[in-house]
Amino acid sequence: MWTPTTRRQHSRAGLRYASDLTDAEWRLLEPLLPRRHRQGRRWAWPQREIINAIFYVLRAGCAWRLLPDSFPPWRTIYRWFARLRDGGVFESLNHHLVMHDRERAGREA
Repeated sequence: MWTPTTRRQHSRAGLRYASDLTDAEWRLLEPLLPRRHRQGRRWAWPQREIINAIFYVLRAGCAWRLLPDSFPPWRTIYRWFARLRDGGVFESLNHHLVMHDRERAGREA
């Protein structure tokens, strides 16, 4: 049931887009995503922006080329999406989040 407390907790009012991650959601996802290697080129874009852009496309159902200019270039976003998809990261995220929710609900993981 939606109470004033839960409405505040799940509010997306301060976000740029409704599909953007809140700080609490990012804290859950960040440890499950691939880390940057110590050696090699630095990432040009923050990982949170890339995930926000992927979620924008998935939520809006728009083409990659129609991403707003406030996100990194669409080719970068699509490359990351393909890397995460092909590496099984989305399946791993789903598994870990389901287990986390089951434990939160007091059930066996």
